[in-house]
Amino acid sequence: MVSCKEYAQIMKQSLKEEINGMNMKRKPKLCVVQIGSDEASNSYIKGKCKDCKEVGIEFLHIHIERGDNVSEEELINTIRDLNEDDSIDGIIIQL
Repeated sequence: MVSCKEYAQIMKQSLKEEINGMNMKRKPKLCVVQIGSDEASNSYIKGKCKDCKEVGIEFLHIHIERGDNVSEEELINTIRDLNEDDSIDGIIIQL
């Protein structure tokens, strides 16, 4: 039986090998848009950054610290801009 930690390492190694084996002009890129400064969110994002580095994924962190004051329009515009950026392959919105 494999522990969760061991399984995660196996999956990371597999993903790293898959990324390294791809014939790409650039590495995949993940963007996390963080709204506010919740400690649990900070920890989660730190973990995602570490995971990305381990497997060869570029990581971009956009932090909107004024979480309670960010407008829906501003957030939608941020997401739209990221969607139009061909260098970004995935987006996580972290509250």
